[in-house]
Amino acid sequence: MTSSSSTSSRPLHGRGAPPMGPSKDTEESSHRPRSGSIGSPTDASRKDRIYNQEYEDAIANLEHRPVPDITVPWFYESHSLFVLIAAMALIYYYTIKHGADAEANDLSQNLVRGLPFVVALYLVVGLFAFPSGPFVRPHPAFWKIVFGLNFLYLLGVVWALFLTPEQLRNLLHGLDPSMGEWHPLPFYAEDCALTWDNVKSKLDIFVIGHFFGWIVKGLLFRNRMFCWFFSVGWEFVEKSLVFAVPNFAECWWDSWVMDVLLCNGIGIEIGLYLCNYLEFKEYHWSSIFDAPTLGAKLKRSVMQFTPESWMHVEWEDMLTVKRYFGMQLMMLVCMLVDLNLFMLKLNLYIPTEHPFVMGRLALMILAAIPTVRQYYMYMLDPNVTRLGTQCLVFCLTIISEDVLIFKTLPEMPPVPRENKVRVGVLALQGAFSEHCIVLSKLDLKGVKITPCEVRTIAELNACDGLIIPGGESTAMKIISEGGEDDIVEGMRQFALSGRPIWGTCAGTILLAKTVCQSSRDASGAIVEHTECKYGNPIGVMDIRVSRNYFGRQLNSFEASIDEGCIFADVPAVFIRAPAILDVDPEKVTVLGTIHHPSFDGPLICAAKEDNMMVTCFHPELTDDHTVHTYFLREFVVPYVLKEQQQHQQQ
Repeated sequence: MTSSSSTSSRPLHGRGAPPMGPSKDTEESSHRPRSGSIGSPTDASRKDRIYNQEYEDAIANLEHRPVPDITVPWFYESHSLFVLIAAMALIYYYTIKHGADAEANDLSQNLVRGLPFVVALYLVVGLFAFPSGPFVRPHPAFWKIVFGLNFLYLLGVVWALFLTPEQLRNLLHGLDPSMGEWHPLPFYAEDCALTWDNVKSKLDIFVIGHFFGWIVKGLLFRNRMFCWFFSVGWEFVEKSLVFAVPNFAECWWDSWVMDVLLCNGIGIEIGLYLCNYLEFKEYHWSSIFDAPTLGAKLKRSVMQFTPESWMHVEWEDMLTVKRYFGMQLMMLVCMLVDLNLFMLKLNLYIPTEHPFVMGRLALMILAAIPTVRQYYMYMLDPNVTRLGTQCLVFCLTIISEDVLIFKTLPEMPPVPRENKVRVGVLALQGAFSEHCIVLSKLDLKGVKITPCEVRTIAELNACDGLIIPGGESTAMKIISEGGEDDIVEGMRQFALSGRPIWGTCAGTILLAKTVCQSSRDASGAIVEHTECKYGNPIGVMDIRVSRNYFGRQLNSFEASIDEGCIFADVPAVFIRAPAILDVDPEKVTVLGTIHHPSFDGPLICAAKEDNMMVTCFHPELTDDHTVHTYFLREFVVPYVLKEQQQHQQQ
């Protein structure tokens, strides 16, 4: 903690810092006649000593600014031996205690348990080795920890460069199942009519974050021209990168009114107003021991987390070519800081609400505080001839993120260019209306699903995916097969062309290459499976299916998909349902099995092959939409993305 009587009403460098240029006394002393002739070794050595002292003072304020007026020496002493012994004692205690646990032989668990202690020990050692930078509030150790976390994040990004994109996504998914899997992004330019409902739909938690973010930028850059150029420039960045980040597309009133004028503009002006207040405020710091009451002591403790002084920033004064391009470079880096976060989320499939996003944002804000000060000192102070360590590490972090983003760029954008996906439902017979109702309710956060009933070849060809509903497979075959509008042949070509197709119950029978009829004895037990006389109408999937495997209508039942399956715990309704007897293990992946008291072993009830999926049950009859979401996310949306990419390449 520090104490002093007062500071200048407009301090240039903060208390305790030397001026950026040579002082008047220094200039006079460098020209004052000395013993010996001008240019003699004695005179030159004195000039060198003066210059070296100014350089050392400037670097000291850049990397390790001394704390002025220390009144609590213990609070600012290193205590290195005590801290290291305490840290190692805690680590040894935990390892000894953990060694007796039953899970001590689990390698993955041990690696996860040890990682936080490695990071903690790294930061503890960094308290004695890392630079604290140009700030002393709330404590130099705080800025050393910020630097350590920034450097640790840089090491993590560099390490990630040696992994393939798929390996990196799998690693993230292993650390947290919510990461590493594709998440549809929200869109903001679907309906640009200027109505209250549209405006209200844009008012979410991110608007508040946007507003406070620009207050921070105003406090950080302290220059109105720079902030406004940054604000307007960022909107042009968004407009120019819509092809890569589709949810950058916004309505005109959202971009220029809500963002630039309201959130950005008001935030900038509030930040600059706070800067002006802090510049002209008189700072009277006193020791906490001088506070007369407990309340005053608590207030002084809280004030420790406020600036010790406030430096006035003027980029325009005596603007030079170096300073002009320096400002442009700083604006470029700042835009990359924001852009990198969007691209990392996009390429690595990280949800917007994930703690990583907020953690990375908070780290960049804290690391930018000493970075901007060091960069400003480098640009304006002739005695500072190199960038500060915090500034260098910050820039290396941004560059490394850019390399990682370039390496993880997907072959196709991870969200559709157009967020409307047409999913057809065969509407000749069966539960087609139930499927349409479910599809209309789904919200994939950025992908708008448009269900459409299919009865003709033209309607079929207009769809991005197709669902063949449950019903009566024989009736569907008779109604749709033959004639000029042969839907059966159209569905076969639809599947063979690579477009997503999903059959439920009767749809499973229509898609199977081999369809059997189960023969039963007097007790109802299955005796044998004989080939169905109706054959395999579509016959594109390498599975063997038995019709009415579980019996007639009275034998319908409900069950949950077995644990360990992709559709685990999904409620399933079986109505005169078929069963999948065999699959080609080299081509077909089993998605779900069930156990039935009348049959031995697990029975296959869901499977997929390439662009095709089948379920023997009726997911449209329950409130669980897991299967519909899976079909859209794993089949329909990737197909639409691939088609859009091929269209762009042409």
